[in-house]
Amino acid sequence: MKTIIRLASPLLLAAAFPAFAMDLRVTTFADEYDGECSRSHCSLRDAISAANALEQSRIILAAGEYRLERGNLRDEENEIIDEDDNLVGDLDVMSTVTIIGKGSEQTILNGAGLDRLIEVLPEGRLTLRDLTITGGLTPHRGAGLENRGATELLRVRVVGNLAASAFIYGQGGGIASSGSLLVKSSVISDNRARGSESAYGSGGGIYSTGALWVRDSRIGGNSCSDDNDVGQGCGVYTSGLAEIARTVLHNNSVSAGGSGSARARRRPGSSMRSRPRSHSGSMASPWTCASRPRRSTTARVWSCVSSTSRSPPCRCPPSASPRPTSPNTASASASPTA
Repeated sequence: MKTIIRLASPLLLAAAFPAFAMDLRVTTFADEYDGECSRSHCSLRDAISAANALEQSRIILAAGEYRLERGNLRDEENEIIDEDDNLVGDLDVMSTVTIIGKGSEQTILNGAGLDRLIEVLPEGRLTLRDLTITGGLTPHRGAGLENRGATELLRVRVVGNLAASAFIYGQGGGIASSGSLLVKSSVISDNRARGSESAYGSGGGIYSTGALWVRDSRIGGNSCSDDNDVGQGCGVYTSGLAEIARTVLHNNSVSAGGSGSARARRRPGSSMRSRPRSHSGSMASPWTCASRPRRSTTARVWSCVSSTSRSPPCRCPPSASPRPTSPNTASASASPTA
């Protein structure tokens, strides 16, 4: 039996890498875990392990494809067993880390169907810039990225990921977030959420139960379904706070018995404020403001709904739909300006 040895203890890593901001340059496309992150040799996994021992750091990637090669263990149903030590499977972020590529068409992170690409733990703060996340697979939530801390995407493509399960969740084909998530100038497309008998296939593009902001982005071609032919919120599903502005939602698809091909909001206490550019295919455009009462309260939830073909995009009254505030785990950068 092959024994997996941890890279190093946090104390040893702290001694090797001083606890202040520094750049870590990845020098190989191989998914290696050998305890070395030097100027001459450093894999992406080793760089993240080193970064997790620092207060903050930047990881610099070259143009090319970084494929996951260290598969997770699986259970008796052949479902992926989630692991949070960055040893195998997805890349686990536990500190303040910025990962920078050479461009979304040039730097590719590919899950190769082994696992999701990245998981941000509650203590993690991650910024992704100028790269693509694709090929992720999980039976849990978030096939491309699962965020439980605070994450910002800038000029990032999240495409072609699959959250699917016969027995667990299968939600958040592209991204699942229970923390604070900011998406700017990015593309979330062609992701799938395939739920089970006990869980709706929700959030083909984004599944959010935390605080979500989307700006100047495109969410399209995502789909969701489950064993009951339902599916909800195939572009964006949210049960927390959300604000979407200057964003195109198009051609997202839901099962015959489902709802919210473009977006869905669940939970009486949730709030969504939408000022999209258009919702072609997945929902009519343009928009006007409407409201409905929340259950057991006199407060009202405001959202934008389809109107006549000549109506201008709407701006819901600020007092009716307050701006989402970051959870306690959010970083300062997770509270964007319009």
